Amino acid sequence: MIVTERLNIIPLERRHISQLRKTRLEFDTWHYLTDPHPINDLQQEKWFERMSNDPTKMYFAIEVRDVVNDTMAVLIDSFIGILRSDEYDRTNRSIRIGVDIDKSERNKGYGTEAMKAFMDYLFNHLNIHMIWLLVAESNLPADRHYSGMVNGLITNCGTFWRLNGREIQNNTIGNKLSLYN
Repeated sequence: MIVTERLNIIPLERRHISQLRKTRLEFDTWHYLTDPHPINDLQQEKWFERMSNDPTKMYFAIEVRDVVNDTMAVLIDSFIGILRSDEYDRTNRSIRIGVDIDKSERNKGYGTEAMKAFMDYLFNHLNIHMIWLLVAESNLPADRHYSGMVNGLITNCGTFWRLNGREIQNNTIGNKLSLYN
């Protein structure tokens, strides 16, 4: 489990998939996805089985912690989104990542908090050397989210990106951003 000030980040479990489906079917989410087709609960279940058995994928649930009591307890119905990681290449130590936050929980800093903790985990615990994103050019909310990540992460500098003040690769297939450690 990855723990931040306000979040528990745990491997995605079967108990999360109905809430995940609800989040992914929100218009403000699904039309930005690489496959924007609505799915039913049977398709979601099959996806979960495939994803769970694929060693190139790691999906994590983001849950809000009960910070009032300063415990590790998770509030009932506290699922607020997922961290996606796929195309995990163990040989070259690279991985593609992304985050989806439930519409009702956006603009509260949860996505940034989760991504910073996740990137720390990937770089410092899994020894990943390259993390990359693929953001559709039409996905302006995600572009703003990733562009605004600072303090050692990502900043958008017009036609190129910077990581810790140094220029990094920005391919032209959508907005593919590669971060190297």
